Amino acid sequence: MGVGPPRSGKGWAVRPDPVVVAATLAALALRLVRLGRAPLWFDETYTASWVALPWGASVSEVLDANHLPPWFLLLGAWTRALGDSPWLLRLPGVLASAATVPVVAAIARLAADRSAARRAAWLFAMLPFAIHHAQEARMYAPVALLAAATTLAVLRSIAPEGAGAPVLLAVSGAALAATHYYGAVFVALTAAILLGSSRARGRARDRVAIAVLVLSVAVAAALAWRLGKPGEAGARYELGASVLPGIAWAMVGGCTLVPQPAEAHALGARAALPWLPLAVPGLAAAGFAVVAARRVARPWAWGTLAVLSGAALATPVAASFLVGGGTSPRYASPGLPALAALLGIGASLSRERPARLVATAVLLACATLGTALHLAWPGHGREAVDEAGAWLDAHATSDTPVVVTSGEMATLARFHWPHRALVSHPPLGVVADAGNARALAESLPFPGGDRVFFVFGRDWLSDPHGALRAAVLARWFSCGGVEVEGIRILCLERARTSTASGSQPPGRPTRAPRPRTGSRRAVGSARGCRSRRPRPRRGPRRARLGTTARTSREGTRGCRRGHGSAG
Repeated sequence: MGVGPPRSGKGWAVRPDPVVVAATLAALALRLVRLGRAPLWFDETYTASWVALPWGASVSEVLDANHLPPWFLLLGAWTRALGDSPWLLRLPGVLASAATVPVVAAIARLAADRSAARRAAWLFAMLPFAIHHAQEARMYAPVALLAAATTLAVLRSIAPEGAGAPVLLAVSGAALAATHYYGAVFVALTAAILLGSSRARGRARDRVAIAVLVLSVAVAAALAWRLGKPGEAGARYELGASVLPGIAWAMVGGCTLVPQPAEAHALGARAALPWLPLAVPGLAAAGFAVVAARRVARPWAWGTLAVLSGAALATPVAASFLVGGGTSPRYASPGLPALAALLGIGASLSRERPARLVATAVLLACATLGTALHLAWPGHGREAVDEAGAWLDAHATSDTPVVVTSGEMATLARFHWPHRALVSHPPLGVVADAGNARALAESLPFPGGDRVFFVFGRDWLSDPHGALRAAVLARWFSCGGVEVEGIRILCLERARTSTASGSQPPGRPTRAPRPRTGSRRAVGSARGCRSRRPRPRRGPRRARLGTTARTSREGTRGCRRGHGSAG
């Protein structure tokens, strides 16, 4: 059944609700946990580079990368005043996300009642998806805040007893359209909803606000058309039936309970299979809560929130089909406040409503698990570039050139290892496969002489099936290496003379000779590698890489010739 409006007749209470205030403070505290712990990841390195440029160069670089400049200009002013450490770069996103909590509560209060507002506030405060993107030096937390304000203004404009909120509507909508292209799509949808409302059209101030929205969307569309590179934004995955549910599940369970980028690129839709036992009940509970909200919320409000959240979920998928854009869940951020409001309205903690109580418990369990996993390690699923850099510093002099496998890994390495000379192999735009991997391994550059450190990272772009990695291990001698999260480093040497069996021609995947009895030298040990006592042979063994940064720091290991194994 429908519920009347708040006593104030507006979208928020006259006095601050202490429960909503507590939820806001809790959201702020959660988002500050380990904020600066993880190194800046790939997208964040662009943010840090852009905000450090002079104003004109910053605008040019941002537009060239297919983004909109206003947020990065604001962040540039912030870093010039306070500093550019990872913690300070991410703090504006934290503040924006925490400020979204009372706006989501105001949306739920206008759509239903105070109890729904409190539930929605606490749910948004602990959503792992919101926490994850609040702790990034990117624009997605501000996008959610501006989308929440725009959604609230739309509801106040079309409410039967509402007086509208033209200033809030114009300011938040224009700012959202200027922050992200998908935000501009969201603003276009809100303008269409307002144009379809006779109440909004009947007020002169609302008509002016609608005109501002339309103009903002037109400017963003003109920039997108002028740049002409929509397909270059975002990562592209195999599109299938699981894409839309996957985006919805990420918004509920967070980014720790979905396949990581390397898995998604390698396996496509099959990467989702291990997560189905969590995703199926979580999505079922979310769907049940949204449907249950229809019986509690005011009908016009429920319909508006359902359209806004559903359209935001579908926009990245539609863009991928139409213009080749990305399908990342973060592109659905404009719909997160509306979705959180619907979930809060449909949730219940009353035993008199057992079905809603069970759905609420499942939602809270998924959100709690996702938040706990994220806060345990905020850098999950991303390249541990700091650990890889520490290993290189311990095993290679600063003037030793490093070979990297992809343009994105080169970007990450240039930012975090500015003192190192980098060489890309294979060349940018070349993708290794079974047909060309051997030739690429043969042409591996050795810019430092007879030894090279080959860094594999974000290699779904250049070596998606591991063919090049296997080929270089078969072609050259291995002198150790390390594997950390998202990055594998191989130490490789040119062919050399073996003291036990004479000359080994390069290119033949033969085994290193077996040591003589009583020898204290390691099997196939090489100069610069630590010796170890021989062990009894128990059948064929492969050259192995250190599997963690901890073991690899004890010294370069396994200085034998590889046999086509990735380690």
